[in-house]
Amino acid sequence: MKKLFAVLLIAVMAAMTLCSCSVGVNYTYDNASKYTAGDVSSDEAPKNLDIDWVSGRIRIEYGKDDKFTAVEKITSTSTTKNAPMYTWLDGDTLRIKFLNSGRTFFETFSKVLTITVPKDTKFEKINVNSVSADVILLDAEAKNINIDVVSGSLTANGCAAKKLKFNAVSGGLHISDSTFDSVKSDSISGVVTYVGNTLPADFDIDTVSGMSVFEIRSENCGFTLDFNTVSGSKTIDLPVVEKDGKTVYGDGSANVNINSVSGGINISSPQKAE
Repeated sequence: MKKLFAVLLIAVMAAMTLCSCSVGVNYTYDNASKYTAGDVSSDEAPKNLDIDWVSGRIRIEYGKDDKFTAVEKITSTSTTKNAPMYTWLDGDTLRIKFLNSGRTFFETFSKVLTITVPKDTKFEKINVNSVSADVILLDAEAKNINIDVVSGSLTANGCAAKKLKFNAVSGGLHISDSTFDSVKSDSISGVVTYVGNTLPADFDIDTVSGMSVFEIRSENCGFTLDFNTVSGSKTIDLPVVEKDGKTVYGDGSANVNINSVSGGINISSPQKAE
């Protein structure tokens, strides 16, 4: 469980640095002079996305045309209009910041960032760091997806990547109809849900009290479950066998490793998922 406390420490430090609060926050970052204010529109999508966002929501989806756009919208009445995001195309990487560097603010900021990409766009990396923004990925494709949040959630629908990493304190991870070679989730609390016809070859979950819910929609989706918990419950509505302290279903091809203190697991049968 050492990983969990490391995640918590990082999250607290991030919150102290970025989180909006009544005493004011100084938002700073490197290479500030290379960034410009406002939305982005381009005929080509960058190979990498690197996003720092304080609060609100981040949404990445396919657009209806061949344009790449990154557009923000204020969602809180207390957010000043004179607070645009700042961006920098650093080679193949588009870096997006919540505000201008060096700004000290007292307001409670909340903004929605919507990124639309041309269809069939495949990123090398998608990196998101946030305090309390929810992240929504719709049909996004990348080699690596890394999401670090304090209290926000990640929803991935119809996505594909070799590796997905999700770190949070109280955020939930929700995956549906997606294809990942490996998924790694570290959190203190927050539900992990997975719905699909296949499982990643490696699925690792570390949590203190978060529940893990799997809805498998194919009878050919075999897995080997290694579930370690202090007081969490295990409910599996499938014809499984116990072997060497692990739970095996079908050919046991996918490795599902869950470590928790009080978080339980529930895996439903294909029949119940229909």
